[in-house]
Amino acid sequence: LNIDASLSTLDFKYTRLSPSAIASGLNLDSPHVFTPKSKWSIGIQYDWVIGGLGTITPRFDINHQASFYSRDTALMQPYKTFNVIPAYTVANAQISLRPQNSKWEAIVGVTNLFNRYYLFNTFDLQFLNSTAVGQPAPPREWSLTLKRRF
Repeated sequence: LNIDASLSTLDFKYTRLSPSAIASGLNLDSPHVFTPKSKWSIGIQYDWVIGGLGTITPRFDINHQASFYSRDTALMQPYKTFNVIPAYTVANAQISLRPQNSKWEAIVGVTNLFNRYYLFNTFDLQFLNSTAVGQPAPPREWSLTLKRRF
């Protein structure tokens, strides 16, 4: 049985600003772009030895990222909500087979297991031309991998 986990937190604050940053509308309380306050992940897997067949290893992991700003909102207060990337949680799973005394391994996996829709980032130009676009994360994806150890 193997369990792994990670957690990171960030409490970013501006401590000083240049005169040009202040002139652009930034202040010491402005949010920092692409800086989520926290991220965490946890995974679990178990190796089952199946007689002469080899080892079967199922794995499940889940990852979470807190919300963050994709653009400085100092000059775009009316459009602030379009620049917030909401928090998201994504799960992945896989199962692998390593035949006994073999250098080969086969893995079947799926990412974004629950087909969650979320955005990696947005780019808001509403203040110029009424356009806001976003980059969606990939949908559920399946894979088959063959590995060989040398």
